[in-house]
Amino acid sequence: LPRLAGPGAMTPDNARELDALCRQYSIALIPMLNTLGHCGELLATQRHQHLTEYKPPEDQRVVRPFNLCASRPETHRLVYGMLDDLMDCFSAPAIHVGGDEVSCIGECPVCKRASKNATAADRYCRYYGRILEHLARRGRRGGIWGDMLLHQTKDKSEKECGDNYTFH
Repeated sequence: LPRLAGPGAMTPDNARELDALCRQYSIALIPMLNTLGHCGELLATQRHQHLTEYKPPEDQRVVRPFNLCASRPETHRLVYGMLDDLMDCFSAPAIHVGGDEVSCIGECPVCKRASKNATAADRYCRYYGRILEHLARRGRRGGIWGDMLLHQTKDKSEKECGDNYTFH
């Protein structure tokens, strides 16, 4: 998403140079991209504001954006595209996909229509399962922060959330 980069931001060529330098010195460089929470800057743009997860009766137009809606197909296309861009620049066998501090999941009308009986843990695991499957199709593994899994999935095993997870 080139129009979102601020002045002095790392370019794809910079990333490839850094990746090559790290490989030269046997440094494991693991790139990271927030893919659900911590997406406020992306969601603050008019182009992506409609992808914000929010709790009605809040007005989506005025809510402080933070989380992507996990149920919208457009969210998945956007995140897959960003991950593809990242994987094109870095050779690491794993990509960290964030996953921490998701303050709201499954509350917006789109999520409610998509799966009425799903718990927040179900939605979270299903969302990250799809993200990790996308990485696996490109020969990569995914890592996530563990706070949400610990909080949301006390009654679920790692196997139920997918065996491509790396816990941090």
